[in-house]
Amino acid sequence: MSSPAGIASTALLPVFRLHLLTFSRLVATRQVLKVGGLLWIAEVRSRFDGKDGVASVDSFVKTLAQLGFKLKCKPDESNKMFFTVSMIKAGEKKAKKVKWQPLKACTYKRR
Repeated sequence: MSSPAGIASTALLPVFRLHLLTFSRLVATRQVLKVGGLLWIAEVRSRFDGKDGVASVDSFVKTLAQLGFKLKCKPDESNKMFFTVSMIKAGEKKAKKVKWQPLKACTYKRR
């Protein structure tokens, strides 16, 4: 599969934060990330409650593994508002068709 817009696999460290994460961005990132490159994601925990078909942090990590990423270390869920996960591009996708569970909209609380 060719990279978007003919870009060679050159990225070493794509970073996602907050609500900018989508499946299509992960697929595009996978295409431009070098094998062995680091994918670092920081996301709002409220998007991953695991209820009513919505992704949980664990199911999200499993989906990334299907895309060919290997967990570098256990997801950091110590913060009550956010979680972070670091993954390494291990090689080719493990599944031909990857099932992406929906994410909830971000929940912001008034202070």
